[in-house]
Amino acid sequence: MRHLKVCTLLVAAALLSVFMIGCSCLGDDEGCGDCIGPAVTFVSPANLAVNVPINTALTATFSKAMSPATLNTLTFTLDRGAIPVTGTVAYAGLTATFTPAAPLLPNTVYTATITTGAKDLAGRPIANNYVWVFTTGAAPDITAPTVTFVSPANLAVNVPNNTAVTATFSEAMLPATISTVTFTLDQGALPIAGTVVYAGLTATFTPAAPLLFNTVYTATITTGAQDLAGNALANNFVWTFTTGAAPDTTPPTVTFVSPANLAANVPVNTAVTATFSEAMLPATISTATFTLYNGIVPVTGTVVYAGLTATFTPSVPLLFNTVYTATITTGAEDLAGNALANNFVWAFTTGAAPDTTAPTVTFISPANFATNVPVNTALTATFSEAMDPTTINTATFTLDQFGLPVTGTVVYAGLTATLTPSVPLLFNTNYTARVTLGAEDLAGNTLASDFVWTFTTGAAPDTTAPTVTFVSPANLATNVPVNTAVAATFSEAMDPTTISTTTFTLYNGIARYRGGWQGNIYS
Repeated sequence: MRHLKVCTLLVAAALLSVFMIGCSCLGDDEGCGDCIGPAVTFVSPANLAVNVPINTALTATFSKAMSPATLNTLTFTLDRGAIPVTGTVAYAGLTATFTPAAPLLPNTVYTATITTGAKDLAGRPIANNYVWVFTTGAAPDITAPTVTFVSPANLAVNVPNNTAVTATFSEAMLPATISTVTFTLDQGALPIAGTVVYAGLTATFTPAAPLLFNTVYTATITTGAQDLAGNALANNFVWTFTTGAAPDTTPPTVTFVSPANLAANVPVNTAVTATFSEAMLPATISTATFTLYNGIVPVTGTVVYAGLTATFTPSVPLLFNTVYTATITTGAEDLAGNALANNFVWAFTTGAAPDTTAPTVTFISPANFATNVPVNTALTATFSEAMDPTTINTATFTLDQFGLPVTGTVVYAGLTATLTPSVPLLFNTNYTARVTLGAEDLAGNTLASDFVWTFTTGAAPDTTAPTVTFVSPANLATNVPVNTAVAATFSEAMDPTTISTTTFTLYNGIARYRGGWQGNIYS
């Protein structure tokens, strides 16, 4: 039976005009058109941000394509108290940008607003005015942005030929500078046609047609890409990958969530994160597909996707001693367009106080003062709690060789950040790794101090396969508690992005258990 659709016409008799205000859909959207209004999913500067550079522009990313004509200085405004700030508004991809006509005042509170005059392509407005505030600092931004994560990874092989290509930045970028001019894909000297969309911190290049099998491709982000203060990348960022012999038809999965399912005493100032088994299509990770509810009451907030992790940040602190339900819907898709097989739902209960405890680094690899470290190693830092993925990047996780920065990419998954150098390290050389105070937990608490360690490379790369050295429960164990988690310990540090529900599975006969990673435990 077809689902019932209800369309409503509102007649304003006094004005002798008829306005269609939209559809109320029961079931799917068939026959009634697009019945879901747009929402603001990400803003920069973030709500309540401090020390914002005085030369910044502002951006607001939406959950769906908007009508450009409805995004202007009437619907996207900036005010200092009751004094409006003059500027211009541009719209590209899913993001609107407000550029002030002059630098902002230092140490001043500003209020930005997206009004209900902002509408999607179907003419539907956002449900309510979206308002956020931030405070400027005393100086302009003169720091060049960096590329912190790419997918496919540099030198990756067997890449599905139906993939899209993504690049995540260390900070919000000027959307007008992220396009097919500054984000390119080539097969040898042959440019690949495609489209580029920028959302949150991530740019996505989607080829117009499937890539060739078993072929090397080169992706480039040029120095034409600029941050919101107009700073360009210091150099072109270039990486290569090789396609395999088949497309990707495997649905992605959620491999780790924070807070954990059924967690109690969760701080009311926490954000909520979900890490995926593979890179996702950023445009499908938004407040439409990542939701948080208190009973039947939706929690407003913003969603940002960086690396492999999506973060939902509530607009205001959560309620004390309250059960919340988070959901990742099947609208979330990987870079090949495969959706989650089912909605992923988990719940947690808040406690009676906010989180004011600083996070710590609990494990590193290579170890401090380690010697004979393979030159093809990646570095990892594991934290005492879930971190804000947007603060774990090449600006906060660095590697130096006698003061000379080592270029690379950073990905954060679960509780672990991984820095992968762009090229092999030098033989018999001392390196210094650092996690800085810029790294924050989900409540915004920073490390108490920079975490610094050193190691020395050896004379050869690592070609030894890792092994599983310990499991719990033990093999053939009996009378195992039904509420147990399953753990496996390895002989060496592992790449966190390869340890997921895809590579660590649990079955009852042929029935697979659905679970999620919590640290190094599958639960």
